[in-house]
Amino acid sequence: MARPIFRSMPPMEVQIIGETPRLKFAAGALFYEERVQDNAQAPNTMQWNAAGTAATVLSLNYDTVTIDRASHVATDSYGAYAQATYTPDIAGDIVHVTGGLRYSNDKKVGQLFTINGATPVSVSGVFAPLNLNTSWARVDPMFNLALDVPRDVHFY
Repeated sequence: MARPIFRSMPPMEVQIIGETPRLKFAAGALFYEERVQDNAQAPNTMQWNAAGTAATVLSLNYDTVTIDRASHVATDSYGAYAQATYTPDIAGDIVHVTGGLRYSNDKKVGQLFTINGATPVSVSGVFAPLNLNTSWARVDPMFNLALDVPRDVHFY
């Protein structure tokens, strides 16, 4: 059984979407912030007989069950994106060229302070919460060339 997860996360996004006779576009920016803390319990609720052929559901007091995992994490993310599809005035408007770009920047800071009911042990043998401090940024491009074909043509 899991204890309540405490979370706050107010995302924000702004978009610009538009269209002209030959160009469709969308652009925007976003910000996401999340603060999470959880305590998870995973007790064994079944007891098997000695032969392993039958099981009984145990009655448990979850207030006395050990917390198996506990952590807290703060996440901050922001990004920007743009995408446009251009339809050139050729071949009866059956050609569409789409390009886009997305930039994202993410940062996570937190700790895992309980594993299997105990304080974690590091690879060097130290008993202490395990820190999660990481960040990354990336750019994801996109390009697509589309061709409208008649319904009775199979195109792939």
